[in-house]
Amino acid sequence: TPGIRLLAADPEAVIQGADVRIGFPEFVGAEDELREVFNGDRSSWSLRGFSRLRPAAPPLYITAFVELRTGVGPSSPALLVVLEDVTAWMADLQQRIQQANEGALLLHALTASKAHIESIFDAMADLLIVVDQQGLVTAVNRAVCSLSGYTPDEMVGRPVSLLLPGEDAAAGRHRGGQAQPSRFDNVE
Repeated sequence: TPGIRLLAADPEAVIQGADVRIGFPEFVGAEDELREVFNGDRSSWSLRGFSRLRPAAPPLYITAFVELRTGVGPSSPALLVVLEDVTAWMADLQQRIQQANEGALLLHALTASKAHIESIFDAMADLLIVVDQQGLVTAVNRAVCSLSGYTPDEMVGRPVSLLLPGEDAAAGRHRGGQAQPSRFDNVE
């Protein structure tokens, strides 16, 4: 068809019945696969998403499908080569891959940042207790654990009053069902 020339590397070399490799050098090296199709050893062969770069024009992406045609015309059997412009599909695929790569880079950066902040948080000599709006502990650093004797698992989700000096049992400092003195009562 006339449109086939728009997809060829050398539009003038595309002649029906001629060697397809002249207009489409992507077929060079695929002779064994094409011979297998022609001999009936395989039903078809395809080359997906190869590009055609032209000066001052966006890239063109093409997929080629090859299958054996028998009983059609005087040159039967013959290989039927179908070429499809898949530029829009490739652009969409490239955009999705780019987005996935950017997401992976962002995730890596966030993970590294989180690890760095956690290492600073944990290495601090000062006590650091993070509390939510309900007054429940959401995080503590190593200094809090060392001084209080509690593990992070024992403190997270519990009222911050568990750790505050001078608070009484009614304020929520309970451990094992009994009122407990604050482990910081004697901290100066």
